[in-house]
This record gives sequence, C-alpha cells and structure tokens, in this order.
Amino acid sequence: MKINIALLAIALFSFAFISGCHKGGYGVSYSMKATIGSNTYEAPNCIARPSGSSMIIYGMNNTSSTATSPSIPYLSITIVNWHEALDTFYFDSTLTKNVAAYWPSSSQTSYSKTGEVYINTLNSDNISGVFQIVCSDGSKITDGSFTAKRLQ
Repeated sequence: MKINIALLAIALFSFAFISGCHKGGYGVSYSMKATIGSNTYEAPNCIARPSGSSMIIYGMNNTSSTATSPSIPYLSITIVNWHEALDTFYFDSTLTKNVAAYWPSSSQTSYSKTGEVYINTLNSDNISGVFQIVCSDGSKITDGSFTAKRLQ
C-alpha cells in the first residue's frame, strides 16, 4: 500500500512539473490596465505586433485569444525604431516618434503629448511594461501596465 501511494505521489508530482514548464505561456494573463482621468481602463486582452521597424501594443476589449485587431474603446502604444531591449521609450507632441493613442469612441481620439513606457519584461512569447501619458487634450493616463502576447 505504501508503494502505491509513493508511486501515485511521484506520478502527480511529475505531471505537475511537466505541465508547469510548457514554453507556450500557460498561466500568463495578457491584459492592459490604466487609470484614464478618474476612470479605470481594463482591457482583457493585449497583443504586441511588429509593423515595419515599429512595435504596436494594443490593449483590446476583444476577449478572443486569437483576436489580432482591437475594437473600440482601446489604447495603443507605438514604439518607433523598436529594439529588443529592456528600455524606456518617451512620447512627445510631434507624433513622429513614439505615440500612444486612446480611442474612447469612434468619433474621439486622444494622442500622447508627453509620457513614457518602460519595457520591463521581454521574451519570445510576451512583452510587459508600465506607462504614463499626458494627452494633447490634457487628459492623463496613469498607473498603466500591460502584458502583451507577441504576434509575429
């Protein structure tokens, strides 16, 4: 009886160990959160997609794990001249460098004037970071964070 219990314990431990080491990102929650003005913004899905030499990070309300484009309302961060490094990227009012945009509705968009995004985790499966933004209309996006699934 003791041998059966020991074998069962070894089998359960092995299963837990093997299933917990999967490269595919089990247990990773892809999402984006921030405070916009006094309102909480929570996107239950977040993707990072390369576009030329840029990386575009979308906080998406689409709940499908296969969604590749956002639906309104959403927040996007575009990092121009993307490079694979933990780094801080700054926004400015020219909209020719790094840009963040918030689409609360199809007829309204707020673009970044100043702010920054810090990439703090980077691997082949996901990108994570934190951000804060002051938009050109004066609205503030604070306490932002995301974990995005990388699309190739």
